[in-house]
Amino acid sequence: MRKQYRKRAVSVAAILFISFILVPIQVMGTETDSTNAANMITTYTLLFDKIQQEVLEKSPDVADNMETFLDSDTGLQAQYTRDKANYSVVWEVQSYFFQYNGLQKQLNSGHAQLPILENQYNLTKIKASYGVATEQDVLTAEKSLTDLKNNLTSYQKEMDDILKQVRYQLALKSDVKIIVDSVPYENIDFANIEYDQDLPNAMGNSYDIGLADWSGDSTKLSKTVIEFKSSFQTAYGNLKTAVEKVEYNDHYATIDQKTFKLAEIKYKYGSITKQEYLTEEYNYINAQISNDQDKNDLYKAYVKYEWAKKGLIVN
Repeated sequence: MRKQYRKRAVSVAAILFISFILVPIQVMGTETDSTNAANMITTYTLLFDKIQQEVLEKSPDVADNMETFLDSDTGLQAQYTRDKANYSVVWEVQSYFFQYNGLQKQLNSGHAQLPILENQYNLTKIKASYGVATEQDVLTAEKSLTDLKNNLTSYQKEMDDILKQVRYQLALKSDVKIIVDSVPYENIDFANIEYDQDLPNAMGNSYDIGLADWSGDSTKLSKTVIEFKSSFQTAYGNLKTAVEKVEYNDHYATIDQKTFKLAEIKYKYGSITKQEYLTEEYNYINAQISNDQDKNDLYKAYVKYEWAKKGLIVN
């Protein structure tokens, strides 16, 4: 088994070595300068498809010690450990990408709900002035509005914190404005995923199994194999669930649209109140946001399964 790992480790290191020598450092996504008043502002677009390239180019490697690396089991193990660490950082930045996009959707959903709660609060105050609502009703409506605004502030703070982590991992200057691109979506053909073929290949690529094999501890190796199989099966199951959820949402998307269109007509002719209309509008917008998030979750599950196929289990 170790010969297989030797071959794989050499291949990974060689690719990285070539990239260090032949490929100039590129800015992930796009970097542009724009003039705002008299100040030059550099913007940096974080593109998902460029994350791996960018992280590996900035990550340490043993390429400057190639001869020792190629001829030593110790060097191979060190490179193998380093490869796992480097790819783990790639996933870390990718996970920041997914988290940021998820928070952005929560922020959008909250802003869509804001007019409803504002209208509800104002309406409740008017009712209270005529004795139709109590002071407690007003306080409850006010609290709901305040809680939502606090949530929006919290989402924005979390997004800002994520950008700080991205800036640190990619060694971006403090004056660079980071723009996070949307999650790319692919129509995953789940029927073409070959689990029975992918699993043994993934085990052969597994960093943890390889390192356990190198340790010479058969008990540790056996335990690591069992854990990897279980984690791989979980990644496959999560991908299957994500595919089914998106297919379900796509089926009912037309119904959601028709419901909202009907609410628009009713509101136009005065058969429903403004509050009822705003609620239907929010339900429709939120359903779209939720469907988009499910597609993002599907792509995330797909990426995690692809990492598992490459031998790295990510959370």
